[in-house]
Formats: sequence, C-alpha cells, structure tokens
Amino acid sequence: MSPAIEITRRSFITQNVQFMYTGNGSVSGIYKLTNVSNGRVYFGSAGKVIDRWKNHALMLVKNSHYNAFLQADYNKTGPLCFVFEVVECVSGDRLARTTVEQRYIDDHYDGGKNCYNLRARTIQTQGPWSYTPEESFLKRSAAQIGNKNSLGSHKTEEAKQKIALARKGKPSNNKRLASSEETKRRQSESMINSPHRRVGEHLPEETKLKKMKDVKLAMAAAKRNAAMDFKSIEKPVEELVEVQIASA
Repeated sequence: MSPAIEITRRSFITQNVQFMYTGNGSVSGIYKLTNVSNGRVYFGSAGKVIDRWKNHALMLVKNSHYNAFLQADYNKTGPLCFVFEVVECVSGDRLARTTVEQRYIDDHYDGGKNCYNLRARTIQTQGPWSYTPEESFLKRSAAQIGNKNSLGSHKTEEAKQKIALARKGKPSNNKRLASSEETKRRQSESMINSPHRRVGEHLPEETKLKKMKDVKLAMAAAKRNAAMDFKSIEKPVEELVEVQIASA
C-alpha cells in the first residue's frame, strides 16, 4: 500500500531562491510542477522527488533548463508562481514509476499549450544500472543481446568475405606506415646529432670519442680562462704591496 500524500506546504532554497512544495519530498513517485499564474503543469517521476525538484530549480535559476517552454514561463513569472507537489507515491523501480507517470501525461499532454511536457511518451526503460556491480553487469549483458552494433559482435562468414574483398589490393596500416631504409638512416643520423637525444640511447664508438674529445677541450679552455683571470688580478695586488712598503 502506497503511503498517504501529505498536503503540508513547505519550501526549499536553491541558489538563494525559495521554491514552494507540497507533500513529503523524500518519497518515490510522481510529482507535478504547477505554474499558478496560468495553470500550466509539468509531470515527472523520481526515486526521491525532492532531489529531482532541486535539480529542476537549479536549472531554472541558472536559466539553463532543457525545457525551453518551462524556462520561458519561469523567466516571466519568477519562482513564487511555481509549486511542486507529490501527486502519487509509487514503490518499485524506474519502470514502475514511468508506467504510472504515463497515465498523467496521457491525461494532460496537449502539444505545448498548457502542459510543459515536451513528449507524449515517457522513457519506459529501467536501464542497466542497479545497486550491485554484479547485477548491473548482468543487465548490461542482457541488453546487448541481439545488438549488432555492440563491441565484440561476431561477424558471419559472408560478412568476413565481403570485408576481405573490399580490402583486397589495399595496403595495410603497417605497410602504409613502413619507412624506407633511406628514411631510417636519415632519422638515425638526426637523432645522433640532436641535442634532445633520449637518455639511454646507444651511440657509435666514433661518436662517443668525438663527444669525449669535445668535453676535454671545453674543460681545458675553462682552465686557461681561469688562469688568465688570476694573472689579471695578480699584478695590481703586487703593486699595492709595493706601495704600502714604500709608504712605510
């Protein structure tokens, strides 16, 4: 037996905007959104209606609701003209809720005059999601049975032959990407002489000796420069000492 519908008027706040609602928002069931200024209505279903209401309210406040008809009326009248309410409590899964929701849409849908619902039919599927990963896996597997576009589908022998004939005479991906010997040689030479050579690459002995020679020459040049700098400051120091001795 479904729980009784409450008629107590309450409110919730989203983005500092207050919205009114009637009923127990924590129940699972069918809800209605009414624009009291013109009588237009919207019907929906949710496992916990207060969460769905807050989602609607947030999109309306941010002017990003997927229902342009509903958003336009909200922009004209403001939040105080909209009231959420629980119209029927429904236990069970999503399919059970959307089945009941469809009855309300059948009674009120008018193609966009006084009913905000954009479609005449609800999406009456439970989907593959469940409370446990094992159950979700089984539902996803069952949903893919007979789906020819699913990954891992088995092709018939006839389909395989058609694909083989269509590819006949065309180079494979590996052949298209294959480099000539000349290209490989030039790439190798550019990598050897590149300052950005990857660490760990093996160099020819000739290249190693050349690099070691360059390093030794650079170190010798650095020593010569350091010696010249020392000699350049050595003479002024000696002259300073001689001046100090003479003055003494």
